[in-house]
Amino acid sequence: MSRAEFVMKPFEIDGLSSWCEAKKRSTGVLRIWPESKTIEVKMLSGCDPWYLDLLNFVLADKDVRRLIRNYQNSTRVERYAINISSGMSGRQDVYINFYDEYGLQVRGKHLLHISCCDKLWGIPKIYVGDFVEAMYTMNVQPGKTTAKYVKPYLEPEWASTDVHSII
Repeated sequence: MSRAEFVMKPFEIDGLSSWCEAKKRSTGVLRIWPESKTIEVKMLSGCDPWYLDLLNFVLADKDVRRLIRNYQNSTRVERYAINISSGMSGRQDVYINFYDEYGLQVRGKHLLHISCCDKLWGIPKIYVGDFVEAMYTMNVQPGKTTAKYVKPYLEPEWASTDVHSII
């Protein structure tokens, strides 16, 4: 996959927890595919960030906001419902399900997993419209975030998968 197909934004965010150093920052990357209107957040190191902190960071990004505005000026083709499953531990899993003209669920997709400690370890590659509807159902409004963009360290031209012989 070419880097020209997507926008890549590395960041740092607080990942505080009782089992991590309080001053340690977690690192991750926000990827945006404008053509397919999809986004993804991958955490690369550190502790899981608070879910609202990470979601507020994504909602504040200017490129994500542009995709959201475009989505909000469109219509959806398939009937859908956002469902949130909660466990006894306090975890939450967010799904989008799609229905046919008779009300039968024909397919679904897992969107987010929030741990029992209110932590979110990234966002799988997701259509921005599904993300918007999940945020609406979860009543997540843009707010403050501890995340900051950082300088990217990109793969050099000479990086390869070649295996060399030295003996």
